[in-house]
Amino acid sequence: MLDVFILILAVSLDSLSYGIALGFNKIKIRLSRSVIMTIFSTVLFFCALMLSNILINIINSTILYLINGIALILLGLFYFISNITKKEYVENTHDKHFLLSTIIISLDAIFSALLSGYCLKIAIMATIIYCVITFLFIFVANRIAFILPNRLNFNFGILSGLLFIALGILKLLEI
Repeated sequence: MLDVFILILAVSLDSLSYGIALGFNKIKIRLSRSVIMTIFSTVLFFCALMLSNILINIINSTILYLINGIALILLGLFYFISNITKKEYVENTHDKHFLLSTIIISLDAIFSALLSGYCLKIAIMATIIYCVITFLFIFVANRIAFILPNRLNFNFGILSGLLFIALGILKLLEI
């Protein structure tokens, strides 16, 4: 049971990083968006858990880690370069990247779920816990990061990209 909870916390770090990244870039994630992202990510996670028993012997884990790591690094570079060029974001500009970002932050959860091989009972429990933690990480972390730089009077924007780059590198080091 503890291993399931640790797995869920680990794969939810991408959601935490995403919420923080947007908050540091002064973008508030609306509650409705947080709910949509959470539902979409949770459905993907549950489907991957259900497929894991079938695909665990077919999919090479190295390929999954490679795809996941590269996607996280690319998302990090996007935020890093956007912050360096001082490109200002508004909520409507971010709409274009909403679905793509949701898929990317779900990759770690999907790939980890595909490699898990959990039975149905554990998969359902893991999905419920994942849903709650993912929502809290996206919404609450975003609000905290949005407020934090204002109080510290320091530009944390570059850190948002570096967070994703670091997560991607860590994923690639798992190969």
